[in-house]
Amino acid sequence: MNHWTIGKRINLGFGSLIAITLLLGTLAVWRMWAVKGQATLLVTENVPGAALANNVERAALLTMYDIRAYGYTEEAAFLTKGRDSLAEVKKHLADAKSLGAKSPNLTKLKEAAERAEVQALAYEQLVNQTVAKDQAIEQNRGALDSSAQSFIKECAAFLANQNEKFQQETATNAPAAMLAERLLKINPINNVIAAGNACRLAVWRAQAERDPQRIRGTTASFETIRKTLAQIEPLVKQTANQQQLEAIGGSVNAYE
Repeated sequence: MNHWTIGKRINLGFGSLIAITLLLGTLAVWRMWAVKGQATLLVTENVPGAALANNVERAALLTMYDIRAYGYTEEAAFLTKGRDSLAEVKKHLADAKSLGAKSPNLTKLKEAAERAEVQALAYEQLVNQTVAKDQAIEQNRGALDSSAQSFIKECAAFLANQNEKFQQETATNAPAAMLAERLLKINPINNVIAAGNACRLAVWRAQAERDPQRIRGTTASFETIRKTLAQIEPLVKQTANQQQLEAIGGSVNAYE
């Protein structure tokens, strides 16, 4: 090599530079293809998978908050929003399953989406059960209100009739025994009304405070009503008044 001419040495130098350049170029191209593959994987799999996971989480949280609000308030607007959010959860899970099925790199995403979908469907069934129970409760409230109105109406009619007769008997100087017997109808029916109001108050407080124990505590009031009506019945002679007492007893049974 010491005997090479300058030309040969120059050619060798340029040749070496060209070889190095080609080697570096090849390496750069190979690295670019690798980066391209990673970028493609990132764009077509990783980023969409992460976005779907975030969408599922966001929609699930919105579903939970709206359905919880519906549970506390029974307002249909919250139920509608909750169901809409739940529909989004199911859609995003379906998209995640579809994306996961397209690539072996997203197997865990697909499996997680399948597990989450099972839970989402179970949650949806519970929501439907809650709605059905709330509708049944609303029907019961209507029945309670109807029975309570009947109770108040019949008690008020019976009391008004007895007060009217008491005033008539007082005005005509009726015997003291007759007046005393009249009071044995007036005072007890007031006790019946008071016990009925106590039952109604307990029922509404139980619902407002979500405390069923308050409803169980109305047993004594119902017993008071029945015992008092049993005391009044033998004293009532007129058919209209007897029918009123019967209606009162029926409404009490229905309310209970």
